Amino acid sequence: MSIVTKEVVEYMKLMGYTCRFLSCAAFVTSLAMHGISVSVLRLDKAGQYLSLLAAPTEVSTWKAGVAPVSASSVPLKELPERRHLTKELPERRHLTKELPERRHLTPSFTAKTSPLFVEILQNICKDLICNAKELDELDRIAGDGDCGSTFKSVLQVLQPKISSLDYSSLKSLLEQLAEIVEREMGGTSGALYTIGLTVASHHCPVDEEITAVSRETVTGALKHAIEAISKYGKAKEGDCTMLDVLWPVLRTLELNHAADTKSLLGVLKVAVDAGVQKTKTLKPRAGRASYIGGETNSIDPGSRAAAIWIESIIKVLYSKSL
Repeated sequence: MSIVTKEVVEYMKLMGYTCRFLSCAAFVTSLAMHGISVSVLRLDKAGQYLSLLAAPTEVSTWKAGVAPVSASSVPLKELPERRHLTKELPERRHLTKELPERRHLTPSFTAKTSPLFVEILQNICKDLICNAKELDELDRIAGDGDCGSTFKSVLQVLQPKISSLDYSSLKSLLEQLAEIVEREMGGTSGALYTIGLTVASHHCPVDEEITAVSRETVTGALKHAIEAISKYGKAKEGDCTMLDVLWPVLRTLELNHAADTKSLLGVLKVAVDAGVQKTKTLKPRAGRASYIGGETNSIDPGSRAAAIWIESIIKVLYSKSL
């Protein structure tokens, strides 16, 4: 936290502002969420806010701040009416890597000529939105009850964009989905899905057109995505999360790489169902559910959400294999 604090102070100085009062500590934390929150307050000229911030209190979580610069030695600079901290930031970094220059969208790369992936995305949106209420109900048992609503909000943004996405390659498609999820999906789920999609895109060949995606590409991309989600989500299989669905799916893909499409889809469906049901018996060791202690005896909402979008893909692919 000290490293981030130093960066914030230096950034404020770079923008011409003076930090009069600084406090760095774990004040009120979100359950099982990794990250740092930065709050900036524009002080009044009379100094009333400053005196209140420095006033004694019995609140145990409030840590006394320090004044990096004497309040009387530097004149207070007026802030514009609305100024965002990230605005004008030199070399601003995003969670997703800077994308390479996109290939020009030609007729061969449009939604009309990539109907399979268009149908997959449409079905994922439809199925998750239709099951949003169920996911919220599952999340209320040990969470904050917004799992379904979180998916619904981002998918309602994605739906009208499906027909205009670039379908030149799986890599390109995943990059675009990562951008939308990063921007529109909140909470830990949004961060983890952004990481998963971004990492998966990095392991897809740039010159492999989407109509010729191989099983090896899908399996490899999924493997790296799961490993990244596990790493940054601080969870593993058996912790009662979506990983209890994703890992069995990956193993099934690896063990049945030579199977015909219908057989593969059949065993994938079994793996998904088994993974979801298994979460009923698991003790949550990650996320908000881990704070209530013991088993919840209910399906984990994150695993159920993963199962829904995987089953959406299976349904579309199975209908094409008949």
